[in-house]
Amino acid sequence: MTYPISSNTIANPLLVDLLSVLSSCFNKARNDFFVIGAASRDILRLYLEAEPSPRRTRDLDIAIAVDSWDDFYEISEMLIQNGFRKDSHMKQRFYFGAEKGADYELDVVPFGGVTAPGEKIYWPPEESPMMSVKGFASVLKDCVDVVVDNAFSFKIPSAPAFFVLKFDAWLDRHLLNDKDAKDMSFILANYYLHEITSPAYLEVLDVLPDPFEPFVAGAYMIAKDIIPLLGKDVLHSYVSDIEDELARGEQSQLLTQSMGPEYGYDIVRDAWTMIANVFKTAAME
Repeated sequence: MTYPISSNTIANPLLVDLLSVLSSCFNKARNDFFVIGAASRDILRLYLEAEPSPRRTRDLDIAIAVDSWDDFYEISEMLIQNGFRKDSHMKQRFYFGAEKGADYELDVVPFGGVTAPGEKIYWPPEESPMMSVKGFASVLKDCVDVVVDNAFSFKIPSAPAFFVLKFDAWLDRHLLNDKDAKDMSFILANYYLHEITSPAYLEVLDVLPDPFEPFVAGAYMIAKDIIPLLGKDVLHSYVSDIEDELARGEQSQLLTQSMGPEYGYDIVRDAWTMIANVFKTAAME
């Protein structure tokens, strides 16, 4: 899937320059990079024709598939040779821009051959820090090619892949903040109306009870689109995680963090119940 955009739709011109340089670097290296995190969310908002995000950041997270740590070090050197500055302490961090304090942070997270059991990476030589790359290998196969001004391109996760990455992130850090739950709710709130050509669009009209709720319809449709990305063991694990939260009722952080001005507790509970049921059915087939 290809999504053409104008650079004018990207709020920060420095981010446009950063993405252009990254695209050139990785094209020469014949590597793909995947924009994840807040920038990916903001472009998905454009794709889903939603309101711009109220959150603004000056950092970019990308994921890269490598065979070894030596490959990562070669990519690091390539970035340095093309104007990036390496952070002296944080092993994944680079900076882009002429002026310190007015630059962009770039975090480069490798996965693939450097992934250890448990879908984690341990940065050598101290094996610290540890980072989770859960889901990267499977969901980043389902990407959107974003083409800017017909001049350069980069990949972002599709909406279903983004949702999976966010759910995994929520499992890891929901005690710290609610941003992952809010990002998942944004997808659920916008997915139904955008995906009217999806085969699940007609199905959901028969599945949902009255009164019809678009937020719950979005939950059904995205769950159906997530299923091809995941194995049955992962689906079983997600069902267990979601049902644990549903059992907590109004004490559930997943449910309370997912609530918003237009979708209260009952709607959020019904949406996550729908996701769990769709996943459970698929896992048992």
